[in-house]
Amino acid sequence: MAGRQRICHLSVLNPVAHPRIFEKQALPASIAGHLVYILAAGQEQAPVRREGVCCWAHPMPRPGQWGRRIRIQGMLLWRCLRIKPHICHVHTPELLGIAWLLKWLLGCHILYDKHEDYAANLRYSAAYPGRPRALLAMLITLWEHIAVCWTDHVVYAEAIYDGSLPQKSTVYANRVPPNPYAAPKPGYPPIRLLVTGTLAPDWGTGAAIELFLRLQETTPCTLTLAGYAPDSAYAEQLYRRCTELGITLIGGKEYVPHPTLLQLMRIHHLGLALYQLNPAIRHKVPTCFYEYMAAGLPFLFSPNPHWEQLNHQTGMGMAATLHPPASVSSLLAAYQQPDSSFWRLDPGELLCIYDNLT
Repeated sequence: MAGRQRICHLSVLNPVAHPRIFEKQALPASIAGHLVYILAAGQEQAPVRREGVCCWAHPMPRPGQWGRRIRIQGMLLWRCLRIKPHICHVHTPELLGIAWLLKWLLGCHILYDKHEDYAANLRYSAAYPGRPRALLAMLITLWEHIAVCWTDHVVYAEAIYDGSLPQKSTVYANRVPPNPYAAPKPGYPPIRLLVTGTLAPDWGTGAAIELFLRLQETTPCTLTLAGYAPDSAYAEQLYRRCTELGITLIGGKEYVPHPTLLQLMRIHHLGLALYQLNPAIRHKVPTCFYEYMAAGLPFLFSPNPHWEQLNHQTGMGMAATLHPPASVSSLLAAYQQPDSSFWRLDPGELLCIYDNLT
């Protein structure tokens, strides 16, 4: 190892306990002997040490709260000037300007972590206003291309983003560590259905409710929605509908701790991943796919040749059709947890990047 480094993870919207940031990146670096800080969204405003990682949270901004987002950037800059990191690991494109200031003021190295195709998200997601979508998408692409000219390294969360930015880069895929709560599922009926992650229409929340209602006509079942709804109006609507239909909603307006999600996977029988296949999602492999596989939880996914090819390799679940699949029970009976080579994460590559930077 190149020596003990101060590594600071920066994000505006991701929570301090975000699985990619905390479990896959910060925790392995801390175990390797580095001093690791996470400056991201959360409830605790004072620094809290978790498993050797210092987590320093700021309030979560809601969509459209641009003034709060600008204040958060100033707060993050001030905190980084106190920490004086050797490496700034940036998880939000809007923080690349702050990263440039830190590089100039402190001489630290900058690693940009591209979690998503942000331009595609802006262009196709229903969560953003229609008229300025194309302009915002173009601006964020331009900003990323300008900013990476002075970053030291780029890390991609998925292979499909590789080469999208003109900079030395590495694919550090969104896989997951072994699920400590994985265990044989209790008996059924009723069949317990589960949705985890972002709760939004284009992420399949509404489709999951509709499938639950159709499946309920022939098979006793329950549905749990566990995750965060970034759109507060949609969160209110979802709360009312879940109350009306007897659906369990965990989270909604708040992030759900990742260990809670893993425990829910232990006690449910079938996951649902019924995404709308817009161009921002069609070629991704959502992280919940790997989490469900690691938990031994079969799942239904939107029909998509890319995912069906992965399913042919892993046997992770089944493509959902327009009608409740009659073979759900046979899928549950025949399911075997996929080989760990499809979901196990090796943090060694990221640690080598840190060492090479310093």
